[in-house]
Amino acid sequence: MIGNDIADSVTALNPKPVRLKFEKVYMGSVLMAKKRYVGFKYEHPDDKEPVFDAKGIETIRRDGFPAQGKIEEVCLK
Repeated sequence: MIGNDIADSVTALNPKPVRLKFEKVYMGSVLMAKKRYVGFKYEHPDDKEPVFDAKGIETIRRDGFPAQGKIEEVCLK
């Protein structure tokens, strides 16, 4: 898998004990600002369907209206 190959190459360039680990790939994403993004993620090479993942936006925040979060999530999907 290309993600693991990239992680291994970057790890080889850094001093020990620094090790880069492959976490996830986003296929189709929206980057709004620092620490605010949303997309469909694949975490394992054998994943068939992506998982909707949102960080720092209104779909997961609790300081707004629940309807607002649901509407935004449906629009993003």
